[in-house]
Amino acid sequence: MSLIQAIGGSLGRQEGSNWSPESQAKIIKEVSEQLKELQLGTVVSAMDETNPQKFRQNWEQYDVTTKENVGQMNVHTYWPGERTAVRDLAKGEKKRLWMSEVDLGGSVPQDFDHIEPGLELSERIASDIMNLEPRAGCFGKLLKTK
Repeated sequence: MSLIQAIGGSLGRQEGSNWSPESQAKIIKEVSEQLKELQLGTVVSAMDETNPQKFRQNWEQYDVTTKENVGQMNVHTYWPGERTAVRDLAKGEKKRLWMSEVDLGGSVPQDFDHIEPGLELSERIASDIMNLEPRAGCFGKLLKTK
């Protein structure tokens, strides 16, 4: 039986894998135990939530053990409100924070002949750096061919 079968499956709201905070806690516990057993020195990163508000809501539902089993906090910044709340959580928990995904797709579509999409993306990067203060950032489809 796979871990996913044992946990009960995802919520299936979009592409990707959506899990309740309770299911996330079970996965985090199991992965943490396996990593410790293998002595890899690798930490669990969680939860790669779509936006900072949902990340904060999920984090607040984790118990102390689940929070301790997370070595790195990952959040996407689609709908970037509450970035400072996630930043403050990471600082308070003394955990590394990554902005683990964002993309163009705001008010300006991708256009290789105009500067506006690049300006919008640079504004998002600068805003994430100032408000979220992540140790790293990942940008989906940053380089995309026609």
